[in-house]
Amino acid sequence: MKNGESLSGMAAAAVAFRQSLKMLFSDSKLFYKGVLPPIVLGLFFYLLLTWWFFRGFLPQFNHWVLSKISGLFGINSSLFFSADGGFFYWMLSLLLVFAFAFFINLTYLLVVSIFASPFNDYISKRAEFLIGKTRATTGDSTDDGWGFRTFGNLMKREIKKISLILFVSILTVLLNLLPILFPLSFLLTGILISWQFSDYAWSRHELELPVIITEIRKNLLLYCLSGWLFLILLSIPLLNVLVIPFAVIYYSIVVKRI
Repeated sequence: MKNGESLSGMAAAAVAFRQSLKMLFSDSKLFYKGVLPPIVLGLFFYLLLTWWFFRGFLPQFNHWVLSKISGLFGINSSLFFSADGGFFYWMLSLLLVFAFAFFINLTYLLVVSIFASPFNDYISKRAEFLIGKTRATTGDSTDDGWGFRTFGNLMKREIKKISLILFVSILTVLLNLLPILFPLSFLLTGILISWQFSDYAWSRHELELPVIITEIRKNLLLYCLSGWLFLILLSIPLLNVLVIPFAVIYYSIVVKRI
């Protein structure tokens, strides 16, 4: 990734952060072709899921649970179990709504990330194009098209990446069980987040695993600290929907700058 305009790791991080914010909100192609579609798809998916939850699952599940309780204890009073005002019915409904909200919060990032995968590839390509270094390496003379790679190749790469992320995630959880190994867990978590978003640029340039590991080792502090920064940002509801494309832009620029 060396070239005449290469920067040191931390200098590249500072430049990339500023450029990423500017690109995210100022480039219409990047926003409408890369940022907006996965947001719309994610919202549509969760709207359908919410409709099913309130119109189908919630009343049927409540009826089944409360009928079992009523039969078990011999209580049949509508004061407790009716949907028109029964105490237990509404208490159970409230608990299920909280559980559903927790489920959405838990799965939101994963679902949107899945929808965003092909769009993130375009975002990464567009970001590199905008910093003026990518035409020769991507094989495109312009950036007017969507620029998606072959779907099969993209999915193959995503499966490999998700497998690696799951492995490292499990390893990180195991390391957290031993307090003395927490610094190593901290390090791996930061690298894991950085890897996830840097991989779009790495894969498009067909970098092999040994080269990627060398890049990470040479800029360990950058990848670790930036990974933790984005992990914190991703934990903020609503904001995290923009953090995903922002992180893709950021790491695409960093990969080209260092």
